[in-house]
Amino acid sequence: MTRRFAIAPLLPLLILPWLLTGRVVSSDGKDDAPPRLRRPVALSLLDAGRTLVVANRDSGDVATLDTASFALKSHARIGRRLSDMTSFDRQLLVTDETAGELILLGHAKETLTEMLRLRIGMTPVSVRISADGKRASVALLWPRRLVIVDLQDPRRLKIATTVDLPFAPRRQLVAGAKLIVADAFGADIAVIDPVKGKLERVFSLASVHNIRGLALDRSGKNLLVAAQRLHATGHPTAGEIRSGNVISNELHKLTLADVLDPLIDPQRDDHFHPLGDIERGAGDPADVLETADGKTLVAFGGVDELAIGEPDKATWARLDVGRRPTALAVDESRRRAYVANTLGDSISVIDLTTAKLMTEIRLAKAPVDLRPEERGEMLFHDARLSLD
Repeated sequence: MTRRFAIAPLLPLLILPWLLTGRVVSSDGKDDAPPRLRRPVALSLLDAGRTLVVANRDSGDVATLDTASFALKSHARIGRRLSDMTSFDRQLLVTDETAGELILLGHAKETLTEMLRLRIGMTPVSVRISADGKRASVALLWPRRLVIVDLQDPRRLKIATTVDLPFAPRRQLVAGAKLIVADAFGADIAVIDPVKGKLERVFSLASVHNIRGLALDRSGKNLLVAAQRLHATGHPTAGEIRSGNVISNELHKLTLADVLDPLIDPQRDDHFHPLGDIERGAGDPADVLETADGKTLVAFGGVDELAIGEPDKATWARLDVGRRPTALAVDESRRRAYVANTLGDSISVIDLTTAKLMTEIRLAKAPVDLRPEERGEMLFHDARLSLD
């Protein structure tokens, strides 16, 4: 893979000082390297939906795709093991889980420029930018901590404050001036004031675990949570497994005002919808979002499907996508959804008007032989190896 060094075209004045010293990291879309796994984990749409940016976990690179031609425009390695990415205006923030870094990239005229890099702490697994673009929040998995980063100084990234959590965090969601953070393993959800650096409340969704989807609905008044529930009284018999009495996959819809108010039980108005059906389990729900026309999208990471439907009406269309879909992005103007298939090394493009697969974009040539740990990861996350 070749690497070019040049001064990128000017970005908005806010990030002009970075451009004067920034390192161009974009390289052309040709990939002459030996076959390897990329493992896409996060997606962002830029240029009014004309460019899709993909953060790849195992290869540590960021790829840009043309959404008109579905062609790979550029890719460049920026880290060791990327875990998440988010965008604001023409900037991208990427977390490197192994290096413990937060990386700021600028984007202009199809060029990604590395602006700044900040040592953030061990195992950063997610990042979000506030609605006003003034700060970012980074979840540190094993330190059980949330780090708030000040983005206002164009010359450097600065840690403003940290918030210790009573659980290991992963998923985050910006909800107005507040931040919602979910337990990576258990049932806890925290509400944080990022300006004050204050943990305002922690509550639990009973018996829930593996929270991998957090989103606001189209009204912005309800919180969507995709997770699994372990039923303590269930018995591992074929009948109870098929009936969802042992483990069930669920989509919860909580009133946001109740979630944010520490004096109210957010579960008093919990509308939960089962995902999957008898003899067609959902298998490990991942990312979730709701479109402007009220369609809910849920990635079923364990069965390689994307579900599109209306939970209140219990109507779902299930589409085959690539292996282990985990992240979603939607272009509302084109009525398209993009699905990151982490273990398939591909991006599925969905026509939301017809609820059909348009194409699948391969990110790289697959290696002929997988290492034992790579094969093990694929087997571990394959829900079809279990009954229903």
